[in-house]
Amino acid sequence: MLGALIDFISNKTKYKSSFEDYHRLISKDAKGEFNIDRQKFEENLNRDPRILDHYTPNPFASLIVNSIGKMPKNVLDPCCGLANILYCLSNTTGANLTGIEINKGISSIAKYLVPDSNIINADFFQFYSETKYDLIVGTLPSGPRINLNGKKRKIEEAFLMRAIELLEDDGEAFFIASYDFLSNSNDDTKEGIIPHLKSVTTLPKLENSNTNLRKYLIHLTKSEIDNISFGSVQHLHDLKPTLNENLLVTIPKSQLEDRLLPEYYISRQSDKYEFLKEFETKSLTDFAKIIRGASIKNEEKKSKGKFLILKPSEINDNKITVTENSSFLNIIEDPNNLKAVAQPGDILISTFFNQAKIYVVKEDDPSVLVSNNLVILRSAESEYLQVYLNTEEGKRIFNLQAGDLSTGSVIPNLSISSLKRIQIPVLPLDNLNRLGDKSIELADQNELEELRAKIQFYKGELDKKNKKLAEN
Repeated sequence: MLGALIDFISNKTKYKSSFEDYHRLISKDAKGEFNIDRQKFEENLNRDPRILDHYTPNPFASLIVNSIGKMPKNVLDPCCGLANILYCLSNTTGANLTGIEINKGISSIAKYLVPDSNIINADFFQFYSETKYDLIVGTLPSGPRINLNGKKRKIEEAFLMRAIELLEDDGEAFFIASYDFLSNSNDDTKEGIIPHLKSVTTLPKLENSNTNLRKYLIHLTKSEIDNISFGSVQHLHDLKPTLNENLLVTIPKSQLEDRLLPEYYISRQSDKYEFLKEFETKSLTDFAKIIRGASIKNEEKKSKGKFLILKPSEINDNKITVTENSSFLNIIEDPNNLKAVAQPGDILISTFFNQAKIYVVKEDDPSVLVSNNLVILRSAESEYLQVYLNTEEGKRIFNLQAGDLSTGSVIPNLSISSLKRIQIPVLPLDNLNRLGDKSIELADQNELEELRAKIQFYKGELDKKNKKLAEN
């Protein structure tokens, strides 16, 4: 930081990567060896890119402070960073404010900026207090798993469980959490945290943020609650002053799945799923078996061979294309991978759902081993599903659900368990034909010929199955 404060310290000072420089500077000020210009200090602090990871943005800190149920007496921020939430609280309440920060340099800055708070340079899990808190706030850290009560847990889970232990009986907690934590709720989360979870709200992205990943505000109480609410704010100008004003959907916790993302539950409750309510629906697994693609090591792949190792990028314009980057196998040695050899009539779905590929394997396609970036929908009785997914509306409804069920902070990924939740409308034949009318109307001569060929193929396959049944 001395380099960042070059305006008022010394041209000889070198910029350093740790925060020890802040600690030394503030120590000199406290001893009277140097007098910090507060205004210049804060201006240069705001320009230091290292600070962004230790700072709760003002709109989010204000949202937390505005949403407190009752004025607290004792407040704890167990991962306080620069203590911005505590600073906001110091201006609105006379509570006893305690912040814990493991980084010595950052804790020194917090003490300097928020002198009315008790800032402790310590590890939260080594911090023991006889005090119970009626309000706990903070931004959850991310990192490796840690040992809590003899069990390895995500660091976010450990922070929340420890915070719940330190709450008064009528206490509450507000934490800013990451997408990765909320997109996968395991059994430990359900057992230790979800009973206390009151709401989860998507926070808007900030222009000066150093990441494109969204953050979420979670609200917990010491007491257990049967329902949970979800909110989502996409833009900063839409952010309401209090948390309750931003909530959109409330559901029983018995309806929670293996994720806590507000976007998913809000979408499921929206009008865009009204179409599914008009007809009987069945699970995707009622129509076809879901088979995971094969995972092939790089050293096994060849530039030529009998089986094309099919990737989503090689499915274009409703056909399989071989490129100079394509990979092959001559022999499939692992018997578990044999089921990933594509068969005519198989429906292939890309699991990296930003690509949203849906493809039905044809008789004249090359021999294909489906990669682990795809799944196979396979059934001897899958004609309905093939025709349904060949229509514009069928693809739209499928992709709508798949998009909501996808997880992943950078690349949306569609898991097997998520695919099993997709619902397929069981439509009368005239309705299924209606779904295809639009694509037929817009088709050119070549597309119509291709569509006719597909229909002939499906009918031929159905005739073969019927003959086999008759022979048996």
